[in-house]
Amino acid sequence: LAVLASAVPHDAVTLGETFAEYEQAGSTVRARFGSGLTAEGDVLVGADGIRSAVRRQLLGDGEPTYRGYP
Repeated sequence: LAVLASAVPHDAVTLGETFAEYEQAGSTVRARFGSGLTAEGDVLVGADGIRSAVRRQLLGDGEPTYRGYP
């Protein structure tokens, strides 16, 4: 996260919010959060873990499948 944050302006990273959904219009993506906050930009990075809400909306392929790797 620190590497991502160091590569963009300070106000381009949103922490401490619960992602709700995103919408894309042309080359712009808008993220909406549970608090009502919205953030807009050229790219949305869903760095929210294995059960990523961003991934769930993007791919819609359900829960991850455990493959038995340690």
